[in-house]
Amino acid sequence: MLSFRAMGTDIELATASVAPVKQVDLDLLTAQREIFRLERLLSRFLADSEVSRINAHPGAWVQIGAETAKVLQLAQEAHAFSQGWFNPCLGLQMESLGYGVSFERLPASEHPLVREQPDRVCQKPAAPLPQEVEVNLPGLPYRLSADKKQVWLHPGYKIDLGGIAKGWIVEQAAGLLAQRGHTDFVCNAGGDMVCSGSFKGRPWAIGIADPFRPDKNVLVLDISSRAVATSGTYRRRWMQNQTVVHHILSPQTGLPAHSDIVSCSVVDRSLVRAEWLAKGCLLLGKSNGLPWLSDKQPEGFAIVTTSGEVIHSWNS
Repeated sequence: MLSFRAMGTDIELATASVAPVKQVDLDLLTAQREIFRLERLLSRFLADSEVSRINAHPGAWVQIGAETAKVLQLAQEAHAFSQGWFNPCLGLQMESLGYGVSFERLPASEHPLVREQPDRVCQKPAAPLPQEVEVNLPGLPYRLSADKKQVWLHPGYKIDLGGIAKGWIVEQAAGLLAQRGHTDFVCNAGGDMVCSGSFKGRPWAIGIADPFRPDKNVLVLDISSRAVATSGTYRRRWMQNQTVVHHILSPQTGLPAHSDIVSCSVVDRSLVRAEWLAKGCLLLGKSNGLPWLSDKQPEGFAIVTTSGEVIHSWNS
């Protein structure tokens, strides 16, 4: 197993391969290097990333590589399929709430999550949402050139691919391990993971953390050849102007979402899809989110509400 920090979270790469130890170690290090390389392209926290260059030159065509173009295109598709609940253009609002640096550098917050304190959650972002601009898809203020080698961002917006890039990067690392002959492995980035094959003939045992007691699980899932993504308001929380702030923003207001869902985990064949499904359900809340998520037909899901209720459903 190989553990390290990247993308602002803990990464674990583990394989049940019977290959020689030296070869396994080399393959895991290669996957690690790929994660670092792609993070350098897609992170808004790195000044020399392609995303940062786009954000620094609104209103102009910016040259990008094929990988950045691919993730921007996936973000467009996720925005359309989620009916706008996934929005990759809230970077300016994130910065307005103090999330302009990586999470490790933000003011410390209390954990675990305190239940039902909407009065403490930040209500007034420093940068209001601009008027929606229809460019490529309704509400997404950027467009890719026909050859996918350039991107144009409307002034007044910043791109934040954090809600989709992590899953895509993990999928690329998983694909690299598969290309090198590994069939049974896990690539885990802070709870968003690809579980390939099985562990010694049995499914991988994946715990779904209890938001109120992070050292315990509300469920343990048996996962084989599937991806799992979790979106929650209990992890990335910090203090801004003496109020509690979290990183799940409403695309309608640009404010931290007020939802009666604390955590949503989705199981699907695609980690990218599982990521935006989990976030969309959390934003919508229990009453609207459950039918919305069921309509999207993931492999399964588990949510934890602010009252501590656990709701789950599985299609296989």
